[in-house]
Amino acid sequence: MPAYLAGDKFNPETEVVLEPGTALPQELKSRPNQTAVVHYKQSSSDSLDITVQNSPGNLLVINDVFYPGWKAWIDQQQTPMRE
Repeated sequence: MPAYLAGDKFNPETEVVLEPGTALPQELKSRPNQTAVVHYKQSSSDSLDITVQNSPGNLLVINDVFYPGWKAWIDQQQTPMRE
């Protein structure tokens, strides 16, 4: 995998590479080229507040260091996060 990430074929603006064995819901595997709009409302050293407009079933990828204890909400309901 490191060779692919360093190569010319990898585009971090349109692709995400997950660790081997990471299971994704089937709807994510069958929906290529989906787009969304992300608005950053507030960002600090210990929080990130964003609004996302997208179709159901999309995956939001945030490039940051993962810390235990982080939580995420969608429409005021806590949702699982993946490292």
